[in-house]
Amino acid sequence: MSIKTATLRMPQKRSYVHNTSYRRPIKHKTNASSVGLKTKEILVTIFALLFLALGIWASLEVRNVANEVAQIKEAHKRLITEKTSLTAQMEKMTQPKELEAMGKRLGLHPPKESQIIYLK
Repeated sequence: MSIKTATLRMPQKRSYVHNTSYRRPIKHKTNASSVGLKTKEILVTIFALLFLALGIWASLEVRNVANEVAQIKEAHKRLITEKTSLTAQMEKMTQPKELEAMGKRLGLHPPKESQIIYLK
């Protein structure tokens, strides 16, 4: 068999080029599944953004509440120190010697025996 005969026996390949004499208008097919896929992608993106915004908002709220708690703790410490100082001041002022000294400064005198009434 010669090369020439082997070439003749091979089937011819068809051309993939379309006949240029007749051209159909190209229509882009839009499948319902591709539109639905785009809608799903948009919805997933929206939900992801909402969750991201929710996370940011929650972290800001946590920081604000933490700052408020810190301020309240500081105010609590300040009030406790004020209470201890006022309690010490009250104990000092209610001592009998202190009461007598205040009474003398105000022009008061100790009660007489006739002014004292004993309850049974």
